Amino acid sequence: LNLKIEGEDFDSTVLSGHILKQDVPPQKKVKEGRGIKVVLSKGPRVQSIPILVNETLSNAEAILIQKGLRIAKVIRVHSDKTEKDRIVAQSPEPTEKISDYITVLVSSGPHESIYYCPDFTDMPVEEAKELIEKLNLKVETTGSGDHIRAQKPKAKTYIKTGDTIYLHLY
Repeated sequence: LNLKIEGEDFDSTVLSGHILKQDVPPQKKVKEGRGIKVVLSKGPRVQSIPILVNETLSNAEAILIQKGLRIAKVIRVHSDKTEKDRIVAQSPEPTEKISDYITVLVSSGPHESIYYCPDFTDMPVEEAKELIEKLNLKVETTGSGDHIRAQKPKAKTYIKTGDTIYLHLY
């Protein structure tokens, strides 16, 4: 057989110097002396990885596309330190040389905590706001005064991190 090398291309699964593609299917019989066109593998593309930590997932994808790379796997994790939808970590690290695929950990934001809503009735508004802040809740007030007349949701109902507590003052 007569091999005719048509070119070379990067591939992370085929070792450098091995045949990546050919114009005749494997196991097919060919006439003696016929030329077979092949493309050889250059092996995995080796280049440095940009720093993706703290980027949004969409920004990271755009950065990688410009370098001919892409995200192979996104793993969502909770993080109290990294804003939701931002990259917490990446593999490989920016200092490593890699092939075409990158794995990133993307923040899902902090864990949600579920509590029973405290009873704020007749409590001083400043004390209630302090407790609401500690529980990572939001507060909205109506009325005037420095004590709480009513609340929504009611005391002892389920609430979760980020919920809003509505307080009516007197």
